[in-house]
Amino acid sequence: MPTLSETLEALKQLQFKDITLIVAWLASVFCTWLATRSAFAFLAHRPAHFKFMALFALTWSLLIAFYSKPNGDPLLPAFGGFLLVLGCGVLAAEVEREEKMRNPVAEPVNPEPRREVCVHRTERLALKLLNMMVPLATIAISVPEFFRISLALSKSQSFLIFAVLMDGVGYCAVAKTMGRLNQFFGRWWFYSLVTIYLSLEVALVAWTIMNQTQFEKSGMGPHFQLIFAGAKILFASTVCCTVVAHGMKPNLRPLPWHEHVMRLFGMPTEPSEPVTGGSKGTEKGEI
Repeated sequence: MPTLSETLEALKQLQFKDITLIVAWLASVFCTWLATRSAFAFLAHRPAHFKFMALFALTWSLLIAFYSKPNGDPLLPAFGGFLLVLGCGVLAAEVEREEKMRNPVAEPVNPEPRREVCVHRTERLALKLLNMMVPLATIAISVPEFFRISLALSKSQSFLIFAVLMDGVGYCAVAKTMGRLNQFFGRWWFYSLVTIYLSLEVALVAWTIMNQTQFEKSGMGPHFQLIFAGAKILFASTVCCTVVAHGMKPNLRPLPWHEHVMRLFGMPTEPSEPVTGGSKGTEKGEI
């Protein structure tokens, strides 16, 4: 087992690219932890919101594996787009169900028979994306020279372009779904955030084309790793705040901000009492 002095000496020898890779890895770990803890601390009573956060956490966990080595497989993050679309389908179906309960529509006297659709259209879109991804991934793994010969690109570059396209679909689905929740951040905030994030990914693709040798040798540049680390934390934080705010029970008294933080870290807090209305004493918890 290395001693403390040996560990400190090894840290001193780290290069800038090693530090940025560690920062990118830690950012993915933080996003996974934040989504997981948000689900357990605030959304255990909301199955659809809990499932969305579980899939959202799984999306970031794929990036943990991607950043675990300097030249990770770009195909791995592409499956995150499928998970984002699937999670948005689960959440969108729940939001539509709640809207119909709040605003019931009168059924016609003699309604025409129709086929009940139990699966949201976004969930069906996610499965179609997966059906498209699997054949392409199989071709790329089985015939490594396919992309280089047909597209004049390396296999890693082709995987990266494919991952950017899949991410674009997933992030657009998140922006649309978060906008419907109508919480702290509006739809245009998420659309702007997604536009900036996808612009960074397009810039990364352009950089890999101009620096193909460096990309094949050591992966994305260290500056891109730092920029994406900050973008991931910002995106994950806003999504988690929006889903948690929408999913918490409306009949519970809002907690002070410090108790939200305590619950997020698993610390014991005083249980929230239901707000039943009435006198001022009831609002203070005197039922």
